[in-house]
Amino acid sequence: MKLLHSTFLAWATLAKSNAFTLLSTPPPSTTLQSTSTSSSAVVSSISNRCYSSSTKLSMVGIHEGLTPNAFDEEAMKAEEKFAEFMGELNEVKDYLGGLIEATAVKDFAAASGVDVATEEATKETNESSSSNNNSDDIGLFGGGDYSPVLTSNAPPSSQTKKTRYNPTLRTTLGSTVLLSGTHDPKLLTVLNNNNFGQDSIDNFEFEKIVALVEDVGGAKKRVISREARYSGLLDKLSIEEIGGGLLPGKEKLEGVGSWIVRLDLGEVGSLLPQVAELAKGCEGLKNLVVMVEGVTDAATASVDGWDAVVAASESGDNFKCTLLAVGELYDEGKEGKLYHIGKVGSLSKALTAGAAPTMLRKEAYNIVGNLLALESTSNQALVAYEYSPEVVLAVQTPVEEGNGQILVDGKLKEDDRVDELKDVKYETRLIQGCRELGWSRLAELDVLVDKGVDGYIAHKNLPPPPLPAADEDWKDKEDRRIMEILDRRSAETKAKEEAEKAQKEKDDIETIARDWAMRQYTLKSLNNEVPESMTEQDFIKSIWEEAFAEGKRMYEEMNTAEYKAKMEKKKQEATQMDKLFYSGMDPKLRKKRELIVNKVKEQYLDLLGEDALDEILSGADEE
Repeated sequence: MKLLHSTFLAWATLAKSNAFTLLSTPPPSTTLQSTSTSSSAVVSSISNRCYSSSTKLSMVGIHEGLTPNAFDEEAMKAEEKFAEFMGELNEVKDYLGGLIEATAVKDFAAASGVDVATEEATKETNESSSSNNNSDDIGLFGGGDYSPVLTSNAPPSSQTKKTRYNPTLRTTLGSTVLLSGTHDPKLLTVLNNNNFGQDSIDNFEFEKIVALVEDVGGAKKRVISREARYSGLLDKLSIEEIGGGLLPGKEKLEGVGSWIVRLDLGEVGSLLPQVAELAKGCEGLKNLVVMVEGVTDAATASVDGWDAVVAASESGDNFKCTLLAVGELYDEGKEGKLYHIGKVGSLSKALTAGAAPTMLRKEAYNIVGNLLALESTSNQALVAYEYSPEVVLAVQTPVEEGNGQILVDGKLKEDDRVDELKDVKYETRLIQGCRELGWSRLAELDVLVDKGVDGYIAHKNLPPPPLPAADEDWKDKEDRRIMEILDRRSAETKAKEEAEKAQKEKDDIETIARDWAMRQYTLKSLNNEVPESMTEQDFIKSIWEEAFAEGKRMYEEMNTAEYKAKMEKKKQEATQMDKLFYSGMDPKLRKKRELIVNKVKEQYLDLLGEDALDEILSGADEE
């Protein structure tokens, strides 16, 4: 039925199908201050292609159809815009694929002790770099491949796949993490790192999670659940009373390696300097994450008191600090919406359509937990908020910026269009690309914070790789590269075989030499030519050079054609001697055996018959 329904809708939307027409509810009008007319005209069409809309079928008369030309032009424009949008998304996916390859090369270099900068410089000068193959392995149809390696920061049990982006993780989290100002279940789940279906964070191996609260009983009611029990969270979690005030005492920070603090915006001016002093005075504390809730302006340039924390960290020498500023948090909703995360004050308030920044509470605390894991978030002040529905609708159109000249009223003019939503579109493309490729939220967050939109734009502005020489087809170049690899492997195999052969020859000579020396010791001992105090091993050592020379002479003699022929002849003679009669047999022995055979025939001729006796004797002769 689904296939029939889809086919019916596709047929009904054709320009020549006058029996039905599509009536779509127009999308909500955006309140953005800066969107171009051409982009807003196709928002509804592309949005209907990407998301569900209130579309219904209405019966009309056969002669009351739409004007075919008008419908065709509108559909063609929508298709063109949609194709541009998908092209941009595919470009982002290619960029993300390049990041996977880059992290795999760095991880391999780190595991093997190779200097990455030297490796990259060598790669640029290598002719095979244009084939985008970073390995000498020859895969299916000649393509390259490389083996999975371990990240330098991951535990040995964590295997890295080549299809996975591996962000750099912090290595000094410690075994105990302290929470003050919050005991959110989502954050505890992330820190526990043991939920079915949850992306595993390799460096989250906390043995103890301590939550300091004012109401211990109420906190336990909120946190304790079947999920917490089955995931092992309750084995690690300790909910304790904070003991007065909004911040813990110095004694609560003893043995803590990581500290997560949640504060309201109105408290930061007085409390953040106190947080800085506490963190600086705690010798074992190496990581501090502060979440400030209640930001009313997404364009906030700074957070009061954060400078004191940065100064106390001394650029990460004392501890690594991370700030996350969020607006109003709400509880009802689904995770996975499009959001912005960047440096404090990085984007203008207009991008949220004039509304205060908001975010789903679960999403915000999921980000907080992941910020603690990443090295790229160290000593960063970040702001995060969800994009409004109007912005989400607007960014589904392609980027429209001036590039070259356009035809206006039959004349060529410079295209000076500026898409003020370009950064937002690229950021949402990065999020969509990560999710369509199946990346974890940790990897997605690292790309947004570490590389960000600026990194993607810089990648887009890179000059294209040089094309192969005109007189050499890329297939020929790839074949030549593969042949060079095969020749090199063949030479390596030959050298290995020769080394093994030389070692075996040496071992055989030493065995022969040792046997010869042992025989000499026995002979000389019988003739009393060896002192009584000399052992066999000492005797062998004393004549080892002579024994090795004798062993080498015998080994060379044993490998001559004459020696091999002589041994083969002896083998054949030994085989013939097992027969009754054989060539080269001693005449007396032959005559003696003939007499024996005749006596046996005479004795058993009456019982078996002559034919049976001949058959038995011939069988014995063969044996």
